Amino acid sequence: MKIKEGLMLRKVKDQNIILSYDQSLVKLNGMISVNDTGAFIFGELQNEISFDDLLNKMIEKYNEKKEIIEKDLNDFLNALRSNNLLDE
Repeated sequence: MKIKEGLMLRKVKDQNIILSYDQSLVKLNGMISVNDTGAFIFGELQNEISFDDLLNKMIEKYNEKKEIIEKDLNDFLNALRSNNLLDE
């Protein structure tokens, strides 16, 4: 999976903002604010990555139980899917 072309992440003061520079991503309505974990996931999705590889990177980075990270990751990916921002 990979984030769709036409999206970029920018840090504005203390906020991480996902912006669209592609008019075909109309559902985005301009921008989405994400926390630092969302920014990490977005960064990893810049290149093709499997769910398992992304999950393992998050477990290593955040040192939390697999079940908790897996749920949070699935929630974030489902939010991207519902906005049609993920290529799978």
